Amino acid sequence: AVAFDLRNAAQWTGVDPLRDFSAELLAELREVGLHIRGHEDWSGTVTIANLRVIAAEDAIPRADIRSAPTTATRMQAWDLACTLSKAWPNPFDPDVVAIDARIVQADGSEILVPAFLDQAYRRNRTGAGERLEAVGAPFWHVRWRPRQAGAHRWTLELREQGGAPVVLASGALTVTDAPARGYLTRSTAKPDLFAWEDGSFFYPIGQNVCQAVDHVPPVKRWSFPEPTDEGTFTFDRYFARMADAGMNAARVWMTPWSHGIEGRADWEGFRGAGRYNLAQAWKVDRLLDEGERLGIGLILTLHHMSEFNSAWLSRAWKDSALNAIHGGPLRDPEDFYTDAEVRRLYHQRVRYLVARWGSHPALLAWELFGEANLMPGCDFGGPVPESC
Repeated sequence: AVAFDLRNAAQWTGVDPLRDFSAELLAELREVGLHIRGHEDWSGTVTIANLRVIAAEDAIPRADIRSAPTTATRMQAWDLACTLSKAWPNPFDPDVVAIDARIVQADGSEILVPAFLDQAYRRNRTGAGERLEAVGAPFWHVRWRPRQAGAHRWTLELREQGGAPVVLASGALTVTDAPARGYLTRSTAKPDLFAWEDGSFFYPIGQNVCQAVDHVPPVKRWSFPEPTDEGTFTFDRYFARMADAGMNAARVWMTPWSHGIEGRADWEGFRGAGRYNLAQAWKVDRLLDEGERLGIGLILTLHHMSEFNSAWLSRAWKDSALNAIHGGPLRDPEDFYTDAEVRRLYHQRVRYLVARWGSHPALLAWELFGEANLMPGCDFGGPVPESC
């Protein structure tokens, strides 16, 4: 008898540059082929008998902790990273699997920080723009910035199908005090203005950078040649010039063709509604990190009207992952605000975004929906649906 253990991703080799072969990829397996080779030329009949798929027994996954520092400085990044011996068909759906770090802070208060599935990449400049290459296998990642000095304790918890939490790992963290400006908030002295938590003033000066290149055929033509879309390399150039000009803020859209993490499943790297493109998420990491280095904060637009428009400019509704023709829940974009499944997917997406970027100091704000007044069917004079 010959057996193949599909749970051991190390035995297999992938061909997709954006995704190393991993337990997460194996969880999506839908078809298996068998190719028989011999050392000598031979012809004849090969009989394969009793071919079976045997389900593995459910068990508590093993957590291999890759990073969990025992010391940190207040308001500096603390990253817990681990791989798990189990994978799930949709690791982005918290109703399927939710992994959280339960942290007991120095003053005894307790917080829950969600983990997110992550993937490292390296970027390369190509003749056609930018190309990302996966580095290693996906892993679970907790990003957090401690706000108190002193002794902390943490436990990493797993919850499957809404069941009781199971502890995967635990540890201790000692945080030393240090001056920090904190996060952006409203000024206590003048509530109509912005300030950092340490009281220092902030006045945003910047641009609606939107995306690397604005392709708008043929309704609008620019008076200058369109630059090549080189992905994050383009934003490196934009942010450097903005910083030189004294700017400190940028608005960036998370649309499927720019930095969005959801897109139709037949596009490279995308997997439809509710499943996220980790290469796109890595690009947002890069933008925030570069923004922090240069003193430029980002406003991330989670959805934009152009994704739902079928009449003018982008006409992108035909390509939306939420469109029923691509397996999404909506037949008409007008139902975005009232559809129960869209609401569930939105909550799921927000959990992932907050887990990944909510603690980043270069994140100025979330814009939940850009230019909603241009959304098909939008009526600001009518009643607001209860689901909103």
